[in-house]
Amino acid sequence: MLFRSRTNLEARMQELRAERDQLAAAVPNEDALALYERLLKSKGGTALAAVTEAGQCCGCHMKLIASTMIKVHSEKELAQCENCARILHPEA
Repeated sequence: MLFRSRTNLEARMQELRAERDQLAAAVPNEDALALYERLLKSKGGTALAAVTEAGQCCGCHMKLIASTMIKVHSEKELAQCENCARILHPEA
């Protein structure tokens, strides 16, 4: 029974890796993808962080400067926290 569970888990992991590879290949900005990959490794699996209405990064809990907040809310360019470097997005 344990062998079947492990086999099922390994098969599911392969499926998920293939799906992730397919989604990553569809990202139009290679620099953004490379940044995401680096942050994913260096930040313990949390490369993205929401920004609160009060202007605080949910990754490091530091207050963001006004220009960063403008970038986040305009959604025209990639915004990063000036303290922890995570990629920022508006809080949902």
